[in-house]
Amino acid sequence: MFDFLEIFDRALASYRVFRLVVYMKYAMEKHSKRDIETAILDLVTERGAAKSICPSEAARALAGTDEKAWRLLMKPIRASAVSMANAGAISILRKGKPVDPNDFRGVYRLSLPRTGDGKI
Repeated sequence: MFDFLEIFDRALASYRVFRLVVYMKYAMEKHSKRDIETAILDLVTERGAAKSICPSEAARALAGTDEKAWRLLMKPIRASAVSMANAGAISILRKGKPVDPNDFRGVYRLSLPRTGDGKI
């Protein structure tokens, strides 16, 4: 026999996944990859070569102060940052040091490429 709580838990999980997909679709429809890359470049250029930005600053610049809206942009911003770093447009930093864009975890910051990063 089916356990009502198990069925309810599965339905709730499905609803949460559906809601996340809808939010992600909305976030990506509203902000293209070009918009995200432009926001990142504008912010790191404004900050200057010796300083860095938090990726959430780019998200807030695009989505405003609504936390739910800007948090949805964090994964697309990370993906754009990786492709921009691979192209040499920016550097991804951990603890103030450049990292391999294809192999980093945790908290990171973005900056203009620094002399000696190997990407100018």
